[in-house]
Formats: sequence, C-alpha cells, structure tokens
Amino acid sequence: MEEKLTLGNKKVGINVLVGETPEKILLRLLEHDDPVTKALALYALGEAPVTGDVKNAVSGYLAVQNEIVKEAAYWALKEPKVGTPFQQSSQVNPNLFEKVQSIRSIPIFGNFRVQELIAIAIKTLTKRLAKGEIAVREGDPGDALYLVLHGELAVIKGIGTGREIILGRIGKDDFFGEMALIDSEPRSATVMAESDTVLLVFGAEDFIKLIKEYPIMPVNISRMFAKRIRLLQKRLLGSKGFEGSE
Repeated sequence: MEEKLTLGNKKVGINVLVGETPEKILLRLLEHDDPVTKALALYALGEAPVTGDVKNAVSGYLAVQNEIVKEAAYWALKEPKVGTPFQQSSQVNPNLFEKVQSIRSIPIFGNFRVQELIAIAIKTLTKRLAKGEIAVREGDPGDALYLVLHGELAVIKGIGTGREIILGRIGKDDFFGEMALIDSEPRSATVMAESDTVLLVFGAEDFIKLIKEYPIMPVNISRMFAKRIRLLQKRLLGSKGFEGSE
C-alpha cells in the first residue's frame, strides 16, 4: 500500500498519507491554488451529505471571488445561489462537473483526457432556448460550435420560404455548427428548438485553436459528418416530397 501511495504522490502531486480518508484528502485539495482543483474537490465532497466540519469548510467558499469555485460550493451544500431560484434544475444551470460529463459524451471529444475536458467546459457559455426559438439561422456567419446538453432541435433548410425541408434532428449529447467554422462559409441551414433546450456554446476562436492543438478532433468531426451525410441521403431518397421538387 505504501509503495502505491508513494507512486501516486509522484504522479498526481498529492501527499496522501496511509490510512487517510478520501474526505480528508478532498479537504486538503481545497487549499490548492488552482481554482479548478478546488471546484472538483467541492463537487466530490458534495456527492455525499455535507455535515459537521466539512460543511463549515465548504461554506467558507460561498463568498469567494472565483465563480467556478463559488458555484461548486453552492452545489456541494445544495443551497440556492444568490439570485437564482433553487427550483431551477441542473438542466437549466449546469455546473462545471455536469458540463464535463456532457462534453465527454459527445463523440468528437471521445479521446480527450479529463484535464482537457475541463479546459473546454470552462470556456463554454450556457444558452437556453424555448420551443420554437432559433439557435442559428441559415445564411448567418458561423460564430460558434453548439453542444446539446438537453432538448431536441430540428435542422431546417429553406425556413420561411414555404418549401422547408427538415434535414434531420439533433438531440442530447450531439453538436452542430462545426462546418461553418471549418470552411468559413455561412450557415447552411437553420437549427430550431423543438423543445426547451440547453446548449453549451463554444466560441469560434477557441474552437479553431482546439482543432489545431488536437488533430484527432477534426478526424472525429469528419466521421460524424460522414454519418450525417449518409442519414441525410437515405432521408432524401425516401422522401417523395423531395423527389417531386426536382
């Protein structure tokens, strides 16, 4: 056991003592300078009921300046954040931990390590859409990649022309908007929410940096794009309405 702990100490940089409980380790991690480390420790502590000395320690982070750490502390204590009704579910206001989980489920990020997923999650913004609201409009410039946390959206060609065609649907743990970012062409279709939807928005500049840094990402995107093309071909070939418009 001591040999494993020594090896773990060297690799992770955490001085774990023999017989030390996970709770004590997490409390020590709260003293780390890195805000992401603090936040993850708070989320881990919040997985179990927070009471006694642990609750007192976590409560001290409710008033910190860093929003990531503060959000994690509120979550750990299951308390409403100031100005936010606690009735709102995590589907409406996802925390960092939930963002990482969602991003990890999206195929284009399938080979990323936890540290990389956290870096992506920190850069994302949350966007909420009601049923019928438009996320991106055909012809608009590409300004972001959209990751679907909750809800379902329709991909529509020719919206407002009277000859709309639904090219497909996008649901939870899927993404859209990548092609306009890659080829710098206008959006090729409109994407509209078919239910209340929560999106994570990843800005164009950060997206371009990411695909340059991780070559596997454009490969994953190409695979997903090819899959969508095949599904679209099947849909169009089986659509009498489409054949009649030719």
